[in-house]
Amino acid sequence: MKRAVKHTPSIDDDSIFDDADALIALAQKSFTRAAKKAVAENDALGIPTHYSEGGKLLVHMPPMKLKLS
Repeated sequence: MKRAVKHTPSIDDDSIFDDADALIALAQKSFTRAAKKAVAENDALGIPTHYSEGGKLLVHMPPMKLKLS
């Protein structure tokens, strides 16, 4: 099984800024990952998540937890 190898660029490596499309893709991927993590955390805490889609403001409600007694 092959594993992905991450190469951390040096602090002085600004080459990502040379390719706008790559930079945009990286930012979008990071924002998507952060948003999914925030929604999952809110769901775990029972907190609604507000967001917009197609210019409309929406609310994602956490799933209901059934109490078994």
